[in-house]
Amino acid sequence: MIPTTTYGFQLEAHVRHRITGFEGVVVGLAHYATGMWNVCVQPTDLKEGEMRKARWIEEPDLDLVKGAERQVGTVDRPRFSFGSTVRNTVTKTTGVVHALTFWLNGCIRYELMLTQPDKDGNTASETIDGIYLESVEAPETAELPRPPTSGGPEREPTRATPAARREPNRPH
Repeated sequence: MIPTTTYGFQLEAHVRHRITGFEGVVVGLAHYATGMWNVCVQPTDLKEGEMRKARWIEEPDLDLVKGAERQVGTVDRPRFSFGSTVRNTVTKTTGVVHALTFWLNGCIRYELMLTQPDKDGNTASETIDGIYLESVEAPETAELPRPPTSGGPEREPTRATPAARREPNRPH
């Protein structure tokens, strides 16, 4: 059994934005390291014969369309979790996973905070399909040397309990 992660709407659910009334079908779900879920909603109607653009909406702002049953959805757990260091096998860039996007077609995309700044020295991010990523071993941390001991014959001092403070051969 593949472990899963849960969210409030299933892919293909028909939802409505509770403030604007924007309505459509869930085609994508983005999960951020902050815990927030964003939902990509694709309208099902046309505008002047053309498809309307999908919109990303925060999950708490959506309601399931009346008549549909709200169900908690599940998606396959991704190969890499938040905070994982990964490498893009095409560009060889390295980054840390800070967002995941699950798509209706089964694709999982990862948003990486790149470990190398861009040409202007700014922190950049990259979104890439999971099939192009590989795990990077965490660099070993150098072990700090232990401070020298005093070399004395006595143990480290400890706080004595009331019973330990009594002299051993005296009546109590």
